[in-house]
Amino acid sequence: MIVRTPQVITYGMASRCNDGRHVTFLDYDGVTEDVVIEEIQALQEMYKLGTFALFQTDEKGLSWHAVCLDKRPLIDVIDTIYNSSCDIAFKKAPLFYQYRSWVLRIAPKGKKAKPKFVRFIESPYAEYEQSSAHAKLLKLWYNIDFPLKRPDCEISAPNLPPIRLVSYKTAKRVK
Repeated sequence: MIVRTPQVITYGMASRCNDGRHVTFLDYDGVTEDVVIEEIQALQEMYKLGTFALFQTDEKGLSWHAVCLDKRPLIDVIDTIYNSSCDIAFKKAPLFYQYRSWVLRIAPKGKKAKPKFVRFIESPYAEYEQSSAHAKLLKLWYNIDFPLKRPDCEISAPNLPPIRLVSYKTAKRVK
């Protein structure tokens, strides 16, 4: 498989909240839904994480985005992501990305549709404050009501946007 130079513009949401904490994003390619769900449930148990939203990003059902709105320190989110089997390039993205956060696509990518919401992966845990701003974006963009058990008050850093939406160039894979 060849990867072309990034040239397709799309849009995504960043994991960083305006108080410096991050929500957890996971990006999987080449894996079935049941494997992703099993892994997320294991991560929920391991880190006492709340509910995840699962999105399908391809037509074949082998590419996924997962979003947990629990706000945690960067080092804790890094630990979670590195203990997952999500894409290695995604794991390292904040080291190279100018905003030092993970970004998940929310818009179409060329002829590829925007990610499709599939389901919530529920959790009994409510250990962390959750990002109301990310929940509002998901409501506006996907018309889903993310079940927040401990919503934040969104006023942690009033001079900064609650979350960052970014446009970026992405590569298309070709055979």
